[in-house]
Amino acid sequence: MEGLLEPEEVESPLGQAEVRAVFPVGRGSVAGCYVQSGKLVRNRQIRVHRNDRVVYQGSLDSLKRIKEDVREVNSGYECGIGVDKFNDWQEGDVIEAYEMVMKRRTLAGKSS
Repeated sequence: MEGLLEPEEVESPLGQAEVRAVFPVGRGSVAGCYVQSGKLVRNRQIRVHRNDRVVYQGSLDSLKRIKEDVREVNSGYECGIGVDKFNDWQEGDVIEAYEMVMKRRTLAGKSS
């Protein structure tokens, strides 16, 4: 019976970074960040928090480390973050990275 249940999409946290500087680049801007915990991964989902409010939610489009495009940046390193649809970065913004994973459902109710 459990095999017939549709899997559910669950949010899995990846990491958190803080915006330390904002750099104007071409038509937009890039956030210079310090990864505080976990890791940031390109093409995963992010939320930008400012003063306990979410000001942007979407995909992490560009991730650079020392002027090179990278797939991920781990805790304790600095990086540059670019998002196509968001340019209103401010110093002190907190970026929360997460991914959506498919989780098998069980008949035992909510599993953790």
